[in-house]
Amino acid sequence: MSEAIVWTARIVNLQRHQKCLPASSVSIRGQLSNRLDCRPNFIQLTSQAIRAATEDRVSLQTPFLHVDKTAIAVVAQDLNVPIEQTWSCYKGGELHCGRCGTCVERIEAIYNAGLVDLTEYEPGAYEETLALLERSGKLIPS
Repeated sequence: MSEAIVWTARIVNLQRHQKCLPASSVSIRGQLSNRLDCRPNFIQLTSQAIRAATEDRVSLQTPFLHVDKTAIAVVAQDLNVPIEQTWSCYKGGELHCGRCGTCVERIEAIYNAGLVDLTEYEPGAYEETLALLERSGKLIPS
């Protein structure tokens, strides 16, 4: 179970950016989706494992469970979170690939929040993904 705790903590660590969370909390985006790690059952079982492993000294928080990614980007901006220093890519290279599901969702959310995306993506990926999102009608006109 310790691997699950470490893995869950790596997803998104908002402790530095959310004043409302105590230091004994691990926070994940936990947005509802078809991904196994975002499903309520996974979150509930992971929370139980964390509490058991730490004798209730650490809890799992999911402040964005029912919030869409664009709203999360706005909150991050409001909290002065350096979004370009966060990691979303499933590929795991030196730069965000800009093409995997999480990169596409990231680009869409930041764009639709009206923010400048300072994330470093693989060459050409950002432009290709924006064009794809535009063709699919997923971008909010600025």
